[in-house]
Amino acid sequence: MTESKPTIQIFRYGNAIADTPNEETLREWLVDNVPYNADGEPIPRNTPLTECLEIARKRGYTFYEASVTSVSSEDASRLGRILSEVDIVEVAANLGFKPTKKGRNYICKCPHCKSDTMVALIPSKGAYKCFVCGETGNAINFVKAVRRMSTDDVVNYLESKYINR
Repeated sequence: MTESKPTIQIFRYGNAIADTPNEETLREWLVDNVPYNADGEPIPRNTPLTECLEIARKRGYTFYEASVTSVSSEDASRLGRILSEVDIVEVAANLGFKPTKKGRNYICKCPHCKSDTMVALIPSKGAYKCFVCGETGNAINFVKAVRRMSTDDVVNYLESKYINR
């Protein structure tokens, strides 16, 4: 991956949707893009960042501090291919999580929680969501949580195991 600069990446249901350079810009982005709280009331412009983050997490948003802000078109294509072709249910199963079908989705233990908390695996979105700890993500995030690997190592792992079979 190329050019390194600190940023905060914003994801919703495991899909990257925006980058912000700092916490103040993140707060402004949240007020503009997640304008209502759980009660349907507008979020005031002066709402503290911690409160904005809590509201957004309840709506499926996750946030990661990252050092990569620009990605070559080749790397972007590679990541897109991995995220579109890798089945998150298969990834969870291969990591020993034993997914169980529930309607259109699956459930298994959460890779983040230390207890027996269940996480929803959403194959149609390639995402997962824990309703206890609030973590959401995609196959890359799932493997990172379980294996404690860098993003580059996870991408290489997923590519070799699921794409280049």
